[in-house]
Formats: sequence, C-alpha cells, structure tokens
Amino acid sequence: MNKIKGFIISVRPHQWIKNLFLFAGVVFSGRFFDLHALGRSFAGFAAFCALAAGVYLLNDVRDIEADRKHPVK
Repeated sequence: MNKIKGFIISVRPHQWIKNLFLFAGVVFSGRFFDLHALGRSFAGFAAFCALAAGVYLLNDVRDIEADRKHPVK
C-alpha cells in the first residue's frame, strides 16, 4: 500500500486540475450536453494527465541524485 501511495504522490494529481481548461471550449460553445464533444474533451483531459504524470516521473528519475543531496527533499 505504501508504494501505491508513493506512486500517486509522484504523479502529482493535484497538478491535473489545470487540465480542466480543456472543457472550456465545450462549455463556452454551448455543447456541454453533446456527448461526442464531451467524450473528446475527456479523452484530451485523460491524455494530458497521463503525459503530465509521465513527465513528472521522468523528471523525478532524472533528478534523483540531486534530490538525495537536498536537506529537505
């Protein structure tokens, strides 16, 4: 369970909130109840979240030695 919690912290889901801006086009175009438009926005949201998580993980792996030397991290 500890590894799962560590993984969730590492992918930084709190940063994904900004990806909700992908729904702005659907909302402001008045197509919020259009399932096709919502599906595409959701797919984009999921893709952006997955890509962001991957970048966070790659960055953590790349900076692991520097982070170990840091007194707080």
